[in-house]
Amino acid sequence: PPVSTTKYFHTFPSDAENRHKWIVAIRRENFTVTPHIRVCSRHFKKEDVREPESKSGRRLLKKAVPLSRPGVWERRKRPTEDDTPVKEADTLPGDHDYASAPDPAAVDLVLEENTLLREEILQLKQQIEKLTLEHRFGIHRFAGSDSDIRFYTSSTGSLGLAVKELREKARRALFTIKKSIQFDIPITICLTLFKSVIEPIALYSSEVWGPLTQNDFTSWDRHPTEALHTEFCRNILHVQRKVPNTACRAELGQYPLLLNIPRRALNFWKHIKSSDPQSLHYRALASQELNTESSPLSQLVLKLSDLKPNDITNSKHPHHTLTQKIKTSQIITHQKHNYTNYWTQTTQHQHKLQVYSALNRDYTLAPYLTTIRDQTLRRVMTRYRLSEHSLAIETGRRRQNWVPREARLCSHCELSVVETELHFLTECSRYESIRTRFYETASSVCPEFQLCSDPEKLPYILG
Repeated sequence: PPVSTTKYFHTFPSDAENRHKWIVAIRRENFTVTPHIRVCSRHFKKEDVREPESKSGRRLLKKAVPLSRPGVWERRKRPTEDDTPVKEADTLPGDHDYASAPDPAAVDLVLEENTLLREEILQLKQQIEKLTLEHRFGIHRFAGSDSDIRFYTSSTGSLGLAVKELREKARRALFTIKKSIQFDIPITICLTLFKSVIEPIALYSSEVWGPLTQNDFTSWDRHPTEALHTEFCRNILHVQRKVPNTACRAELGQYPLLLNIPRRALNFWKHIKSSDPQSLHYRALASQELNTESSPLSQLVLKLSDLKPNDITNSKHPHHTLTQKIKTSQIITHQKHNYTNYWTQTTQHQHKLQVYSALNRDYTLAPYLTTIRDQTLRRVMTRYRLSEHSLAIETGRRRQNWVPREARLCSHCELSVVETELHFLTECSRYESIRTRFYETASSVCPEFQLCSDPEKLPYILG
């Protein structure tokens, strides 16, 4: 009977000798025969395969041995010129696996392993996406976490939680810089580092949350951002919390950080007004300005500039003309001037800063902070200028051992006067010898020093 072209699969013979021949012919390393392994009929010679006479008959002869590749030992007729060349790839199929019927248990294990790997890949993708969003310090980071959206905004829409979070990030950055620098650096460099590294973090998106802040100098010290700034100033000057905040900032010539918010807000408003009227941010601001009371940014712009509500709500008003009317630099200069006046009045009315107000300082960095190289001497000078010392005028002010001002007398002399900074530096008899040597040196440098009264000598003595 003719041989069928259909593929069949044959089990390994039970005879040990024939089974060994099959294994040798297959030529696979570490090959183990199992009851589920089959060999394709194409790996046998044609004369070894026959069609059975009955349904239960054998297709394979008992002495048949498989070939390593089908058709390797077949002899073929040399083609003539008239014959059409036939490619070997068309007649000989590629090698394939002998295990045509794998173990069901092994299939289950592979499927389970694939499922676990897919789940692990999905988890890794989610972690990568979350880390990517967290490192993008912007509104995109909220897309990966609903808890962040609930944390940074309260039920009333306040951004106070976000401002506090920015303060903590800036504080961590400040501590990291302080920890990495193991030596004393000039104060001017410290101020530059704060302005270039810490300030951008603390004032991030302040053009959005800044207009919600009250434009009141008296309440700024309680703001989280300004509290961070004051903490930085105290660390540089090495003074305690009992020193007034206004004096700490003035000693370094530092205006409050919140004073930068008007400049950022004005530039942000001008940028939106100069953008495409069809853009989303322009349309959002225009919608808010229909009722200026619902737009803190517009209220701040109206308060700082000479514009009227009709000027910003009138759509026919040329936007470039509107933005040119707002002189940001002039507005900020005026704001600084107002704060300087507030600082002068506050200093004059604080009993603790009587000596500081007597120095007649401008709102600039104190010269002695850059000219005195000895850090210990500089700290002593700062403490006497800012009234953080152990004289009776200050020790009697403390809550634990408070005494009336007139009872804070000097215990080192017999003048029976209040031990103030002026008395300590210019009158107390205990330090007369030290004072005489210093006065001689000061008179040689500044001849007019001897002609000054005791209060007028304070600026010379305290820098």
